[in-house]
Amino acid sequence: MKSINENFLKRGISYQFILVMIAAWAVVMTFMVPTWQTPDENAHIAEIGRALDNDNLSQAIMSDIDLQWLTIMSHPENKINISEWKAAMTKSPDYDKSDCLPKGIHLLVIKHLPAVIGMEIGIVCGLPSFWVMELAELFSVAFYIAICWIALRIMPAKREIMLFFMAFPMTIHQISSISYDAVLIPLIFLFIAYTMKLYDTDDHIGWKEYAIWAGILLLITYIKMPYVALGILFFGIPFEKTKMSIGKFQIDGEFIHKYRWVLRGIIVLVIVAGLYYMRNNYFVALLYGMLGETKQLIRLFLATISNFGVFLLNSSVGNFGWLDTPLPNWFVFATYILLFVVTCRYIKNRNATMLTGKQILVVLITFLAQGFLLTTSMVNHTIMIILFGSEQAQATYNIKEAIYNIPYIGGLQGRYYLPIIPLFFLAIGKSVTTKKEQEKSVVYERVNWIVLGYVIVAAILTIITLYHRYWQHKCHTTKERNHVRRDE
Repeated sequence: MKSINENFLKRGISYQFILVMIAAWAVVMTFMVPTWQTPDENAHIAEIGRALDNDNLSQAIMSDIDLQWLTIMSHPENKINISEWKAAMTKSPDYDKSDCLPKGIHLLVIKHLPAVIGMEIGIVCGLPSFWVMELAELFSVAFYIAICWIALRIMPAKREIMLFFMAFPMTIHQISSISYDAVLIPLIFLFIAYTMKLYDTDDHIGWKEYAIWAGILLLITYIKMPYVALGILFFGIPFEKTKMSIGKFQIDGEFIHKYRWVLRGIIVLVIVAGLYYMRNNYFVALLYGMLGETKQLIRLFLATISNFGVFLLNSSVGNFGWLDTPLPNWFVFATYILLFVVTCRYIKNRNATMLTGKQILVVLITFLAQGFLLTTSMVNHTIMIILFGSEQAQATYNIKEAIYNIPYIGGLQGRYYLPIIPLFFLAIGKSVTTKKEQEKSVVYERVNWIVLGYVIVAAILTIITLYHRYWQHKCHTTKERNHVRRDE
């Protein structure tokens, strides 16, 4: 019996199986979180309408699914009316197909492509608006699982670290929606995995590899510009393995080493030229202004951590709806403790690592720089809200003066940092790199059991939390029960 148990442990749990578990959980989430209770969902469907050159789309779908969403949003005492919910699932659609089909296609559609495909299929099939939205969310889930499967397949080591973040409740909440985060998050996971593949490759790196890497980064940057700092990871690529040709001219490791200072100079010039070209972009101009006030910026960072540190940590793991349904703090802290345990403790071989010292440094610099950009990206939001009362206010300001009139950087959410936190955990600890070493390590295989256990506990806790928030009608007396029945 002991031998059977040891063999069972050594076989471990495949990442494909855990992804299936995550997919099932995400599908449940699409039903557990009511329509319009994902942050800015109404704004996202309006953006989809603009991407399809059809503003009628958002108006038709939103007016067809009411569910008293404003009454429920940020009011934990209010629950979903079950009768309205059932009626929304079965009622004939009020929209006209011709009014909801694309009138054109804009590049903006990339941000919501899986959801757009699901939504338009539902409209063509004449489904109730409820199921149009549900199909959009299910296509987002399918896209996420497919991209994560590719990312894990190409990941050279530490798959369990990526799996952990793929299974964060907040991740599942975002990818089971029509938000652009459902596209952004899996693309960042894929980008990190592909970068790790290039870092660890034994093969030559040619035009194809560089083009794929740059293409994914370009998509990420288009969806949300502040994530452009992920491009710093480029400097950890082992350029000595480069092998490219331009006609008869060869660019290889020897060439790069010989002309390394010239190439570095060209890279710096390209970066400077790019920043100069984008100098009129509001975010770049804002960044220039803030960097000139370094001391005040540091004070704002410290004040932000002091005021919102726990909230940011919590909302990176799980805070659902309009940030009114958090998971317990004990689970949030347990999540990060478990991540540190898995990252640092499970490998006996101290010499086995996926990254070189230089690559670790590049990854950590990228993590810090990206975190800085994401944080400072909300300075404009804070200034507009505090000084002018609304982000849409028609007002201008001098950043060097305005930055002294805000007490902290507001509007930040932990989910903004969620896709980049894996970089920190990938940079620390050691990892088995070869298949032979993996097969010999029972401890390594048990890590997948830990991930599976986390997925199960996280899914159950999330579903219970959402049930209490949106679906559990508390009735303490016969009179109250009869009142709820009349309402439903």
